[in-house]
Formats: sequence, structure tokens, C-alpha cells
Amino acid sequence: MPSRPDPTPEELTAIAAKLDPALPPDQAIARAQALWEAADRTLRATQIADEEEEERIGAEGERLQRIGLDFWDETIPLSEAFKVQQDFAKRVRISPYKSEKRFVAAMRRAGLTIQRDIDDEWLKRWLKNKEPGEPVRERQELTSVAAVKKLFDQKVAAKASKKNL
Repeated sequence: MPSRPDPTPEELTAIAAKLDPALPPDQAIARAQALWEAADRTLRATQIADEEEEERIGAEGERLQRIGLDFWDETIPLSEAFKVQQDFAKRVRISPYKSEKRFVAAMRRAGLTIQRDIDDEWLKRWLKNKEPGEPVRERQELTSVAAVKKLFDQKVAAKASKKNL
């Protein structure tokens, strides 16, 4: 829905006269303008919210694409990524994570994981469900080889910046 054109001075004067005939014209016009703008924002609230949500989704999509976690990238479970990190650690000469728990925590802190529904299991349960409605979907936390590489790139950069201090 496109925004409405601003009211003309004549329209504002007519609105102002109806609001309070005793107000001085400049105050009445200012009040009428504020009311007009508030009404326009209210009418456009859904459009504004949709635009903000679209921007947020777009930004999140770009971020996920940069770290190799968008919809089309191959994702791997965090347990598999823990094994993969050993290779990256050797290549960049940085100590690997010794425990999967610490590795997973580092990946989460760096924003390099994603939650996805386990669709096959959900679909099977939905087909077997006797009651109406959807069963609770199971989710799995995933990452990608590119995201593991990004984590180690960040560690290398942090190590280099410490040396430069």
C-alpha cells in the first residue's frame, strides 16, 4: 500500500478548524499535521512491519550464504564438524578444540550454526498422528565445512591481532 500524499495547507487548515477553533492557526495546523502523520503511520504499520521483516530475512540470508549455511549449502551435524575441525587446526597451526562441547560453544558464539527441522521424521509422525494439528517438530543444529573454516579464519585473525599489539 503506497503512502498517502501529504495534505495540502488548505486541508490542514480545515482539519485544524474542526479540532479547536480557539487555537491559533499555526498551532492548529501543527496539531493537524501531527495527527495526519500518526494516522498515516498507523495505516502503514503492517506495510512497515512487512518491509522490516523482509529486510531482516534478506540480511540473515546473506549472512548464512557468507558462512556456507544457506538453504542450498551442504550442512553437517556438529559432531561431524568437530572431526573436521582437526584438519583446519593443523592447516593453520592452531590447537584444535579438545572437547566437542567447547567446539560447539565456540561455533554458537560465532553464529556459525543453524537450527533446521528434521523433515523426514516430522512428516512420518504427522502421517501417523491420530489427532488434528501438527506434532512438535524435531530440530537439529547443523553447520558446514565452510563455517568451520570461518571459525578458524577468525581464530587466526585474532591470534595475528594479538601479535600486533
